[in-house]
Amino acid sequence: MKVRLILGRGGCLESLRIILQSHDYIKGYMKWILAILFIVMVNVVLNIVQPILWGSMLESVIKLEINQFVWLIFWLMALYIVEAIGLYIQSYLSTSVNENLTYAMKERFFLKIANYQMRRINKMGIGDVLSHLEGDVQAIIDVYTNQLLNVVIGVFKALIIGTIAFAISWPLAIVIVIMVPLNYIIMNKFGELLKGIQIKLRGNMDNYYSSTQEYLIGIKSVKSLGAKTFISEKFKELIRNNKFVGIRIGKLAAASTGLSGFVNFFTQLLVFSLGMYLLVNGRLTFPLFVAFSSYSVILSGALLEITQINPKLQQAVVSIQRINKVLHDMEEHQEHWGKRDVENIQGNVTIRDVSFGFEEELLHQIQMKFCANHKYAIVGSSGSGKSTLFNLLLKIYEVDSGHIYIDDININDIREDSFRNIISVVEQEPTMFHMSIRENIIMERKNTTFDEIRNAALKANIDEEILNMPEGYDTIINGRGDNLSVGQKQRIALARILLKNPRIILFDEVTSALDNISQELVNETINNLRKDHTIIVISHKISNIIDSDEIYVMNNGRIIGNGTHSQLLTRCEHYRDLFEKEMRVAMESYL
Repeated sequence: MKVRLILGRGGCLESLRIILQSHDYIKGYMKWILAILFIVMVNVVLNIVQPILWGSMLESVIKLEINQFVWLIFWLMALYIVEAIGLYIQSYLSTSVNENLTYAMKERFFLKIANYQMRRINKMGIGDVLSHLEGDVQAIIDVYTNQLLNVVIGVFKALIIGTIAFAISWPLAIVIVIMVPLNYIIMNKFGELLKGIQIKLRGNMDNYYSSTQEYLIGIKSVKSLGAKTFISEKFKELIRNNKFVGIRIGKLAAASTGLSGFVNFFTQLLVFSLGMYLLVNGRLTFPLFVAFSSYSVILSGALLEITQINPKLQQAVVSIQRINKVLHDMEEHQEHWGKRDVENIQGNVTIRDVSFGFEEELLHQIQMKFCANHKYAIVGSSGSGKSTLFNLLLKIYEVDSGHIYIDDININDIREDSFRNIISVVEQEPTMFHMSIRENIIMERKNTTFDEIRNAALKANIDEEILNMPEGYDTIINGRGDNLSVGQKQRIALARILLKNPRIILFDEVTSALDNISQELVNETINNLRKDHTIIVISHKISNIIDSDEIYVMNNGRIIGNGTHSQLLTRCEHYRDLFEKEMRVAMESYL
């Protein structure tokens, strides 16, 4: 999608220019929007014809032309019926376009986010993503399916009525024309103010989404810490800020509408006064005066509607600029994948001179080698870089320098779907989705049989526990898996991976929060897998990885030792200190 970064001052014409230049958003829906516009314009014409018919009806009554009066009633009824049918079709098409456009834009934006580099997502924040996905997308859709049409309708009405007004009476028409620039000045000045406040409101909404998400995810901690009052006050401050900005926008919109309404009222007063003068002096007939009065009311209403649309236009402009900025950044920072489809992988992994960091370097010239069908462990104190290294192996982040190879193939050359079939991770706190256990295990493997699901669960030592649940494999997992223990979530996540059967499996602190029985089950599963897979384990507990074929010791983003458990005890002081500390803690807890 072509993305434009557009800046504007906030005036009415500038806002329309920005909206029209960003028409890429509605590609594929233009013919339906034009169809809606055509129907609306036909209805506008029908509305404009009606005052002429009403004026003619009054004239026929004055002249006692009954047949003419009856025919005019017939034509008015026909016009109203056609207008009603048009309104129905317009409403149906508008709703259909709105819903389909909402679906398409949100899908496109979400797919962009899914392929966005993880470090950029972290920088943006999930709350900002939600704010863009809901508030900004909806504002853009609203302006294209509703507000922009209303502007076109208002301008179309003004042009036609202005032409008719000059044909009826040019002195009265000049009075009406005078109020057009006055209304434009009102819209332009208030538009600049509204745009600035809309920018502040959208920023507030980003903060609102981010903070609300944090509060709800951490609700257990809030309760256990007795911090409900503190967090409630913080939340009230968030919505209070939004309230004040919203009220300010409402005041400006009301002032803009009020001023425009006053200009329109004053214009109507002048039209009526001048019209009566022309009527008394025989320079205007009564039916034409009635028709002109009706047209001036319609024109005033159209101009007032355009003025009322102004806040929505400014909101849409702010949203378009925000979305354009994000999409432009996404185009610049998409994940990089190769085109190579890899099969029959042995599972050898080589990390060569890899460095990585954010503001500061977290990993420095890492060198590692993992051979297929072996079990490896990475140990180190918190913050040593173990989890960061896993994120690089999984290509959640891309290395700053150096290379990672699988069977001598650079992972940057491999297709994403092929790479994801090669390597997977079981996390300390696996993500569970609000769906059945069966679906959580299957994920994208839709053609999987129930026997295959159960076989994976059996290997993960979770089948029996699932069968003992109320609905078995159809048991619905609550949001974030709160109706499961940590051990159950980890073994369901492991079953998910075993069903996928990657050659390389990473285990990230999977036993740190488990009881002894769950630890034994997980360790048993890991040891059963080592003969057919490359197993790499991160663990704080050295006692769980003593039997590893090789152990790497990390500290401050560097490898400071490697070897078997017995080798490291004799030649790596840091490893020995970690092990002795663990033994002391275990002894103290036993006593």
